[in-house]
Amino acid sequence: MQRLAPHICLIWAFLVSCSSSRNIPNASGLNSPEEPVKVVERTIENNLTNRDFFISKGKISTSGEGNVISLYFTMKYKLPDIYLISLRSKTGIEAFRIFINQDTVLVNDRINKTVLYGNTYDFARIAGIPLELLKVSFGDSFYGGPKMKWEGNCTNEEIIVNDYLLGMIIKTTILCRIAKAKSAMLSTGGPQEFINIEYKKHRDDINRVPKIVEIQDFKREIKIKISILKVETPWYGNIDFVPGSGYKIKPLI
Repeated sequence: MQRLAPHICLIWAFLVSCSSSRNIPNASGLNSPEEPVKVVERTIENNLTNRDFFISKGKISTSGEGNVISLYFTMKYKLPDIYLISLRSKTGIEAFRIFINQDTVLVNDRINKTVLYGNTYDFARIAGIPLELLKVSFGDSFYGGPKMKWEGNCTNEEIIVNDYLLGMIIKTTILCRIAKAKSAMLSTGGPQEFINIEYKKHRDDINRVPKIVEIQDFKREIKIKISILKVETPWYGNIDFVPGSGYKIKPLI
């Protein structure tokens, strides 16, 4: 499991997320045209992580270093920042169940009869990006504070928003018409140290959730495709993580 854990956690680094601040400055506080400000406001309001939700059917495929993995998943989310993810084979057998909150990561590894435990710092070390950025894996946009800047205007149908978190650059291209991200790039500024994300086939629903997310991690040479097939929001269920009975307990890293 020690060999598989980083790969599995890397996969879910792009499937789970933590919500950041919901509020952004108004137009009077920024030297930018009003229209881009309104678009950014509406984009943050469209984040799926603004409310409880349940992705009841999804598929994830990864390829890299000669390996191909294809799994089905479900993901439950409850405010504030609590996740429960189930990874299943094509036959429906659960392989991993993952619980994440603001300071804890727990993994039920049913294959090796092991419970792995860690914190969000461990998760960031494995994934290579802070937990606050994981929401971009399913189309949400990150907002880090007043340092945010943008390029362009909506006469060209899209704007580019530049933001920063812990030394990482986040560049998001937003479609003005639907106030949702078209793409995002995460970078530390080093050669090949960036992740490119494309969002496709946005739904015509309250959150404009994309049906397909394609991710390319250039440093790790990994490609990931996420298909969000069914999503329910708002969702009123509960989240419970039950460790496997009799399982060994090991640290995540």
